[in-house]
Amino acid sequence: MNWTKDTLAMLPIERGFYLRGLSMTRIETFVAAAFAFSITLIMISGDHIPTTIPETQQAMLAIPAFLFSGAQLIWIWFAHATWSKRYGLEDGKSIMLSGLLTMLVLVYIYPMRMMASALFSWVSGGYFKSELVLTSFDELRFLFYFAAIVLLLLGIIFYLMNRHAINLREQLQLTNYEIHCTVTEGMSWTVVMVISAMVVVLSAVASDTVLPFVPMLFASLSFTLPLLKRYRRKTEPGQ
Repeated sequence: MNWTKDTLAMLPIERGFYLRGLSMTRIETFVAAAFAFSITLIMISGDHIPTTIPETQQAMLAIPAFLFSGAQLIWIWFAHATWSKRYGLEDGKSIMLSGLLTMLVLVYIYPMRMMASALFSWVSGGYFKSELVLTSFDELRFLFYFAAIVLLLLGIIFYLMNRHAINLREQLQLTNYEIHCTVTEGMSWTVVMVISAMVVVLSAVASDTVLPFVPMLFASLSFTLPLLKRYRRKTEPGQ
Protein backbone atom coordinates (compact mmCIF):
# COMPACT_ATOMS: atom_id res chain seq x y z
CA MET A 1 0.00 0.00 0.00
CA ASN A 2 1.21 3.48 -0.85
CA TRP A 3 0.57 5.63 2.15
CA THR A 4 -0.25 9.34 2.10
CA LYS A 5 -0.27 11.91 4.87
CA ASP A 6 -4.07 11.76 4.92
CA THR A 7 -4.22 7.98 5.32
CA LEU A 8 -1.45 8.04 7.94
CA ALA A 9 -3.38 10.64 9.93
CA MET A 10 -6.15 8.08 10.49
CA LEU A 11 -3.77 5.59 12.11
CA PRO A 12 -3.00 5.32 15.83
CA ILE A 13 0.54 6.14 16.95
CA GLU A 14 2.64 4.02 19.32
CA ARG A 15 6.08 5.15 20.48
CA GLY A 16 6.27 7.65 17.66
CA PHE A 17 5.36 5.12 14.93
CA TYR A 18 2.24 5.11 12.81
CA LEU A 19 0.86 1.58 13.13
CA ARG A 20 0.60 0.70 9.44
CA GLY A 21 0.14 -2.98 10.23
CA LEU A 22 -2.16 -2.64 13.23
CA SER A 23 -4.60 -5.15 11.75
CA MET A 24 -2.67 -8.39 11.88
CA THR A 25 -1.31 -9.21 8.44
CA ARG A 26 -1.34 -12.72 6.98
CA ILE A 27 2.43 -12.91 7.48
CA GLU A 28 2.16 -11.94 11.13
CA THR A 29 -0.69 -14.44 11.64
CA PHE A 30 1.48 -17.21 10.18
CA VAL A 31 4.55 -16.24 12.23
CA ALA A 32 2.54 -15.92 15.45
CA ALA A 33 1.02 -19.38 14.92
CA ALA A 34 4.47 -20.85 14.27
CA PHE A 35 5.85 -19.32 17.47
CA ALA A 36 2.89 -20.58 19.49
CA PHE A 37 3.55 -24.06 18.09
CA SER A 38 7.24 -23.70 18.95
CA ILE A 39 6.46 -22.92 22.58
CA THR A 40 4.20 -25.99 22.67
CA LEU A 41 7.13 -28.11 21.46
CA ILE A 42 9.31 -27.05 24.39
CA MET A 43 6.68 -27.63 27.09
CA ILE A 44 8.14 -28.79 30.39
CA SER A 45 6.81 -32.34 30.10
CA GLY A 46 8.63 -32.93 26.80
CA ASP A 47 7.36 -36.00 24.96
CA HIS A 48 6.06 -37.75 28.07
CA ILE A 49 3.10 -36.68 30.22
CA PRO A 50 3.80 -37.37 33.93
CA THR A 51 1.43 -39.91 35.46
CA THR A 52 2.90 -40.17 38.96
CA ILE A 53 4.01 -37.71 41.63
CA PRO A 54 7.73 -38.57 41.21
CA GLU A 55 7.45 -38.06 37.46
CA THR A 56 5.68 -34.74 38.05
CA GLN A 57 8.41 -33.65 40.46
CA GLN A 58 11.03 -34.61 37.89
CA ALA A 59 9.18 -32.65 35.20
CA MET A 60 9.08 -29.59 37.46
CA LEU A 61 12.88 -29.49 37.41
CA ALA A 62 12.65 -28.62 33.72
CA ILE A 63 10.68 -25.43 34.41
CA PRO A 64 13.71 -23.06 34.43
CA ALA A 65 14.92 -24.37 31.06
CA PHE A 66 11.39 -24.07 29.65
CA LEU A 67 10.97 -20.50 30.89
CA PHE A 68 14.41 -19.48 29.61
CA SER A 69 13.75 -21.00 26.18
CA GLY A 70 10.25 -19.57 26.05
CA ALA A 71 11.56 -16.10 26.92
CA GLN A 72 13.94 -16.26 23.95
CA LEU A 73 11.10 -17.27 21.62
CA ILE A 74 8.89 -14.44 22.93
CA TRP A 75 11.75 -11.96 22.42
CA ILE A 76 12.10 -13.01 18.77
CA TRP A 77 8.34 -13.07 18.20
CA PHE A 78 7.92 -9.62 19.78
CA ALA A 79 10.64 -8.17 17.54
CA HIS A 80 8.82 -9.48 14.47
CA ALA A 81 5.39 -8.43 15.75
CA THR A 82 6.68 -4.88 16.38
CA TRP A 83 8.17 -4.74 12.88
CA SER A 84 4.88 -5.95 11.37
CA LYS A 85 2.83 -3.39 13.31
CA ARG A 86 5.07 -0.51 12.30
CA TYR A 87 5.36 -1.21 8.59
CA GLY A 88 2.55 -3.62 7.63
CA LEU A 89 4.56 -5.03 4.73
CA GLU A 90 3.38 -8.12 2.83
CA ASP A 91 5.55 -8.03 -0.28
CA GLY A 92 7.74 -10.86 -1.57
CA LYS A 93 10.85 -9.89 0.39
CA SER A 94 8.89 -9.56 3.64
CA ILE A 95 7.36 -13.01 3.11
CA MET A 96 10.76 -14.54 2.35
CA LEU A 97 12.47 -13.04 5.41
CA SER A 98 9.56 -13.93 7.71
CA GLY A 99 9.57 -17.48 6.35
CA LEU A 100 13.32 -17.81 6.92
CA LEU A 101 12.86 -16.50 10.47
CA THR A 102 10.17 -19.10 11.18
CA MET A 103 12.24 -21.98 9.79
CA LEU A 104 15.29 -20.83 11.75
CA VAL A 105 13.32 -20.85 14.99
CA LEU A 106 11.84 -24.29 14.32
CA VAL A 107 15.32 -25.68 13.66
CA TYR A 108 16.65 -24.08 16.83
CA ILE A 109 13.99 -24.89 19.43
CA TYR A 110 15.18 -28.35 20.55
CA PRO A 111 18.90 -27.48 20.75
CA MET A 112 17.89 -24.28 22.54
CA ARG A 113 15.97 -26.18 25.20
CA MET A 114 18.77 -28.74 25.61
CA MET A 115 21.36 -25.98 26.02
CA ALA A 116 19.11 -24.20 28.52
CA SER A 117 18.77 -27.39 30.59
CA ALA A 118 22.55 -27.88 30.47
CA LEU A 119 23.07 -24.27 31.61
CA PHE A 120 20.77 -24.61 34.62
CA SER A 121 22.29 -27.98 35.49
CA TRP A 122 25.76 -26.39 35.45
CA VAL A 123 24.87 -23.35 37.58
CA SER A 124 22.85 -25.47 40.05
CA GLY A 125 25.58 -28.06 40.50
CA GLY A 126 23.42 -30.78 38.96
CA TYR A 127 20.20 -30.07 40.89
CA PHE A 128 18.38 -29.33 37.65
CA LYS A 129 18.92 -32.30 35.37
CA SER A 130 20.44 -31.74 31.95
CA GLU A 131 18.79 -33.19 28.85
CA LEU A 132 22.11 -32.85 27.05
CA VAL A 133 24.84 -35.48 27.34
CA LEU A 134 28.26 -34.34 26.13
CA THR A 135 31.21 -36.69 25.89
CA SER A 136 33.93 -34.30 24.72
CA PHE A 137 34.91 -30.66 24.43
CA ASP A 138 34.58 -30.97 20.67
CA GLU A 139 30.88 -31.66 21.11
CA LEU A 140 30.58 -28.62 23.38
CA ARG A 141 32.45 -26.56 20.80
CA PHE A 142 29.99 -27.69 18.10
CA LEU A 143 27.08 -26.72 20.33
CA PHE A 144 28.46 -23.20 20.77
CA TYR A 145 29.03 -22.94 17.02
CA PHE A 146 25.43 -23.92 16.41
CA ALA A 147 23.93 -21.46 18.91
CA ALA A 148 26.10 -18.54 17.80
CA ILE A 149 25.48 -19.16 14.09
CA VAL A 150 21.71 -19.26 14.69
CA LEU A 151 21.85 -15.92 16.52
CA LEU A 152 24.08 -14.53 13.78
CA LEU A 153 21.51 -15.54 11.15
CA LEU A 154 18.74 -14.14 13.34
CA GLY A 155 20.54 -10.79 13.47
CA ILE A 156 21.01 -10.82 9.69
CA ILE A 157 17.31 -11.47 9.08
CA PHE A 158 16.14 -8.66 11.37
CA TYR A 159 18.76 -6.30 9.98
CA LEU A 160 17.51 -7.02 6.44
CA MET A 161 13.90 -6.52 7.52
CA ASN A 162 14.67 -3.07 8.91
CA ARG A 163 16.81 -2.28 5.86
CA HIS A 164 13.87 -3.28 3.67
CA ALA A 165 11.61 -0.83 5.51
CA ILE A 166 14.18 1.94 5.00
CA ASN A 167 14.34 1.19 1.28
CA LEU A 168 10.55 1.63 1.12
CA ARG A 169 10.54 4.80 3.24
CA GLU A 170 8.88 6.88 0.52
CA GLN A 171 6.16 4.33 -0.11
CA LEU A 172 5.59 3.99 3.64
CA GLN A 173 5.84 7.76 4.18
CA LEU A 174 8.22 7.23 7.11
CA THR A 175 8.81 10.31 9.23
CA ASN A 176 12.32 11.42 10.13
CA TYR A 177 11.79 9.99 13.60
CA GLU A 178 10.66 6.64 12.19
CA ILE A 179 13.64 6.52 9.82
CA HIS A 180 16.02 7.24 12.70
CA CYS A 181 14.50 4.52 14.90
CA THR A 182 14.50 2.01 12.05
CA VAL A 183 18.17 2.68 11.28
CA THR A 184 19.19 2.36 14.93
CA GLU A 185 17.09 -0.80 15.27
CA GLY A 186 19.16 -2.24 12.45
CA MET A 187 22.27 -1.18 14.36
CA SER A 188 21.03 -3.12 17.38
CA TRP A 189 20.80 -6.29 15.33
CA THR A 190 24.25 -5.56 13.92
CA VAL A 191 25.55 -5.68 17.50
CA VAL A 192 23.90 -9.10 17.92
CA MET A 193 25.58 -10.24 14.70
CA VAL A 194 29.03 -9.01 15.78
CA ILE A 195 28.88 -10.64 19.21
CA SER A 196 27.61 -13.90 17.70
CA ALA A 197 30.49 -13.88 15.23
CA MET A 198 32.92 -13.28 18.10
CA VAL A 199 31.51 -16.30 19.94
CA VAL A 200 32.04 -18.43 16.83
CA VAL A 201 35.68 -17.30 16.54
CA LEU A 202 36.43 -17.65 20.25
CA SER A 203 34.82 -21.10 20.34
CA ALA A 204 37.25 -22.12 17.61
CA VAL A 205 40.40 -20.82 19.31
CA ALA A 206 39.64 -21.16 23.04
CA SER A 207 41.32 -23.85 25.07
CA ASP A 208 39.21 -26.57 26.69
CA THR A 209 39.55 -24.79 30.04
CA VAL A 210 38.26 -21.46 28.74
CA LEU A 211 35.67 -22.87 26.31
CA PRO A 212 32.74 -23.23 28.79
CA PHE A 213 32.90 -19.49 29.53
CA VAL A 214 32.86 -18.29 25.90
CA PRO A 215 29.02 -17.98 25.62
CA MET A 216 29.10 -15.54 28.53
CA LEU A 217 30.08 -13.00 25.89
CA PHE A 218 26.37 -12.88 25.04
CA ALA A 219 25.84 -11.26 28.45
CA SER A 220 27.46 -8.12 26.99
CA LEU A 221 24.18 -7.59 25.09
CA SER A 222 22.61 -6.64 28.42
CA PHE A 223 24.55 -3.37 28.43
CA THR A 224 25.48 -2.77 24.76
CA LEU A 225 21.86 -2.76 23.60
CA PRO A 226 20.69 -0.35 26.37
CA LEU A 227 23.63 1.93 25.48
CA LEU A 228 22.53 1.92 21.87
CA LYS A 229 18.97 2.71 22.95
CA ARG A 230 20.27 5.65 24.96
CA TYR A 231 22.19 6.85 21.90
CA ARG A 232 18.96 6.59 19.89
CA ARG A 233 17.13 8.80 22.36
CA LYS A 234 19.88 11.41 22.44
CA THR A 235 20.10 11.69 18.66
CA GLU A 236 16.46 11.25 17.70
CA PRO A 237 14.75 14.04 15.74
CA GLY A 238 11.40 15.39 16.81
CA GLN A 239 8.40 13.13 16.32
